[in-house]
Amino acid sequence: MKVSVAICTWNRDSLLEKTLLEMRSLKVPCDVSWELLVVNNNCSDDTDGVVGRLSDELPIRLLHEPKPGQSNARNCAIRKAEGELLIWTDDDVLVDSDWISQYVRAAEAHPEADFFGGTVDPYFEQKPPRWLLNELVYLGSVYALRQLDAKVRPFRGDEIPMGANMAFRTKILRKENFDPRLGNAGNNNLRGDDAELLRRLMVEGYRGLWVGPARVRHFVPRHRMTRRYVWKWFEGSGRSSVLRNGKDNSSRLFGAPRWAFRKLLESGTETILRYPRRDDRWLKAFCNTATMLGVIRQHRADESVSNGNLKQNNSEAR
Repeated sequence: MKVSVAICTWNRDSLLEKTLLEMRSLKVPCDVSWELLVVNNNCSDDTDGVVGRLSDELPIRLLHEPKPGQSNARNCAIRKAEGELLIWTDDDVLVDSDWISQYVRAAEAHPEADFFGGTVDPYFEQKPPRWLLNELVYLGSVYALRQLDAKVRPFRGDEIPMGANMAFRTKILRKENFDPRLGNAGNNNLRGDDAELLRRLMVEGYRGLWVGPARVRHFVPRHRMTRRYVWKWFEGSGRSSVLRNGKDNSSRLFGAPRWAFRKLLESGTETILRYPRRDDRWLKAFCNTATMLGVIRQHRADESVSNGNLKQNNSEAR
């Protein structure tokens, strides 16, 4: 089997270097060949220099994707990948030494599986605050964590992999790409390009396999260990949900659905009332408020674009 490992990066050369240095310890089976695709997505830092300095120690192929956005970078990797199995991770991740081996073993033992996902544990830049540790299970998606169990088994219910540690049979991704409207592009804070693709595959009947022993550790910097960051993440999630689900034709108010304002009021009120306790119910209300605000803002943005296009078309018609 030939395996492609893909990392998409934008201006995080120091973190990327740590990720690549850790990959030198990978124990790849002797009957497996592999390549490491690093996609430079319009970096202005020393990304190319980092890759160049390690090109003698790792089977790196440096790619450049000029279109900004994580989804565009991922689709670039899909076009260029030569492996039968395409494994994804991030530029701020440390992989276990048998990471590739675990995926290869699972893919060979389960030919019925089309995509795979493994464990993502955190490694914190500094000791996290108590509230974060207490709510880490609920906030797992915020920090790209996935901690199910140590088994190799089919995914259950709504379980899906996390983008920092997932794999696909490459032939599937030749047919189903990542949606360029979603995923981070600069600081747009949009989310969910990987989840949208996975949900789409599941609807079409593709099957996934959880590979618990394929482990990585995802870096959590100190500036993300704040409630402000959690708010921004959920707001971006709300905006992304609108892009995924398309236009809502229900009754509107100020360019957004009335139900979104109602939910914003409900969760916002609960956030205020529960603020003195700041318990798990307060946090959920806090996150729901941010999500609804994102939903409203994206609907209003789409409405503005739509009205602008309508005015332009009317002007051209005259």
